[in-house]
Amino acid sequence: MAKLKKIKRSGFTTMANSAIEDNRLSLRDRGLLQFIYHLPEDWNFSIMGLQKVLGGDDALDKRDALRKSLNNLERMGYLRRIQKREGGRFG
Repeated sequence: MAKLKKIKRSGFTTMANSAIEDNRLSLRDRGLLQFIYHLPEDWNFSIMGLQKVLGGDDALDKRDALRKSLNNLERMGYLRRIQKREGGRFG
C-alpha cells in the first residue's frame, strides 16, 4: 500500500491519487478521507466532532454512516486509531 503524503498549500489539500482510485473505498469513504486530510494535524477526532464540522445533526443514521466509513478506512490502512490515557483515564 502506498503511503499518503499530506502536502499543505494555502487554500488547497492534496492527496495521492492511489487513495482516490482505490476501488475498495466507497465515494463516501474517499470524500471523508479527503475531508480529514484538510483538518489541522492537531485536531482531536471523534465521530461527534466530525458531525459538527460536517454540518450534520446528531441523527443516528449519519453517525452510523461516519462510523462505517471510519471503520472501512481503518480496515484498508488509511486510518490508524490510537487510544491514549489521560490521568489514568482513556482519552
